[in-house]
Amino acid sequence: MPDTVVGSTKNILVNTFNLNFDAQDMGEVLLGEVDWPREIYELMNGNSGNPLDRLGLAKPVTIKATLTEIIVETLEKLWGVASTNVGAGTADIVDELVVVSGKYVDGDWADLAHGQGYESPITAVSVKDSADAACALYTDYVMDYNNGRIARIDGGLIADGEIAKVTYTYVTQASKRWGLTEGVLDLEGATILTKYFPEDGKTFYLKLWKAHIISTPVVIPFALSTKSEIEIEIAACEDSTQAATEKFGYATLES
Repeated sequence: MPDTVVGSTKNILVNTFNLNFDAQDMGEVLLGEVDWPREIYELMNGNSGNPLDRLGLAKPVTIKATLTEIIVETLEKLWGVASTNVGAGTADIVDELVVVSGKYVDGDWADLAHGQGYESPITAVSVKDSADAACALYTDYVMDYNNGRIARIDGGLIADGEIAKVTYTYVTQASKRWGLTEGVLDLEGATILTKYFPEDGKTFYLKLWKAHIISTPVVIPFALSTKSEIEIEIAACEDSTQAATEKFGYATLES
């Protein structure tokens, strides 16, 4: 499961790794709290003095992490929850508050919340000043429809630094909505691979025979380029078929 690369060999906290669940790539992961036993840290840092390169896990191990690059199809396979397709269309924004500073001739622009580029320009734009007076295009302001931004014209109704109210329509992107309910995902034969390069050129691995993946309730919309975050907890589970000294897994150094 997690595949971690550490850039140093002595007492370094691992904070990112690439994660795989049952051969499904979950992308970059941020490592949170880890309750690794002291012996694992010693093995990782080469400080145990133990000539053996394998350490059995007789106690449970828990790793908290944050998934930062989400692939909805992978999550569907992992949790077995179907996503909901959301078709492309339009949405209306009414009186979005935008601080407009500087002036158009100096190239000063204020971004709206939904500028999406040349292929999806905003439409049906109307602008009011902070006193709700209607503003005129090319007299009081200039609009960049493609990038979704506004600039004030010096001498117009919108004062420098004033909060304008912008109403417009923008294009919504085709997306998916995936719901994760609170609960536990049981992984049989789950393996956590924490890759580490000590001075002797060996690599550190942590293997869990079985694991729970615990998450909190979340509903996330997935547009084509959307990145969202999901916090999870990977908890080692006892495997009664393994030796008592390794019933939760083992740590090892391999060449």
